[in-house]
Amino acid sequence: MEEQKIMKFTLTFVSIIVSLLFITSCNKSCHGCIDSNATNYNEFAEIDNNSCCFNCYDEIDSFIGEYCGNEVDEVVENGYLYENIHIWVLDGELVLPGTPGAVPFFSQTDPVLIMDWNSEVSCY
Repeated sequence: MEEQKIMKFTLTFVSIIVSLLFITSCNKSCHGCIDSNATNYNEFAEIDNNSCCFNCYDEIDSFIGEYCGNEVDEVVENGYLYENIHIWVLDGELVLPGTPGAVPFFSQTDPVLIMDWNSEVSCY
């Protein structure tokens, strides 16, 4: 009998707490990420607070990281800088390592071409 009272009290208490948390979580207008493509989309948010995060990729679709808020616009606008990387070549064009069909760049004058590379970026 005592166990039933404790169980009933516990269930009632938990139900009240969960209900209060649900009601107060987005009282009237909830701020958050409203872009359903974002990694941190909040289905309850009604007002965008510039917190959306996206996975971003370089020009050969290699993952470069997750960027949030204003960082997304900055990395898309400015690109992603690879520093001191070994450049590869494809059909006479310099490309990023790992580009399909490309091979490491070697020549008589520059056995290995090491340079900085600013890659275009897309985030989704």
